Amino acid sequence: MPHGIVEVALCDAAERRGERAGWKLEDAGMSGLNRRAQKLTMAALMLGGCFAVGCSMPGKWSLAKVEPTAATRDAEFHSLTLQKDGTFYAEANEPGGIKTTSGTYTYEHGVLDLIAHDGERHTYDATFRSNDDLRLARMWQGRRVELKYDRQDAE
Repeated sequence: MPHGIVEVALCDAAERRGERAGWKLEDAGMSGLNRRAQKLTMAALMLGGCFAVGCSMPGKWSLAKVEPTAATRDAEFHSLTLQKDGTFYAEANEPGGIKTTSGTYTYEHGVLDLIAHDGERHTYDATFRSNDDLRLARMWQGRRVELKYDRQDAE
């Protein structure tokens, strides 16, 4: 893929994620070059922290916190294992014991999409705070629920 196409895709993805986070790109009176520089800066800010510490999605993650706390019982998975080959394994606490599920996942443009073998799909906004801190968020019953997962395996 030519360098320019990769740059545009990276900038556009960063702009979408930044706007969801409440950041605004100001373009009043800006030349195309200045706007491009602003997009590249946003991309660097959003992705740089993760690259700097070597963030990696694959690994074993354990649920550490749910916001709002009243939604803790509604968190789908208390344990989530993401493999490098794009497969996942998850465990959930259910009234009758632990329920397990597995399937495939994709992580693209800040979105983690889990598709279980039975066809059930779970989609989250996903961010790294550090290599050991994965945050997943989604809307549930009209409110935003944020899940904090801690890495359980050493890389």
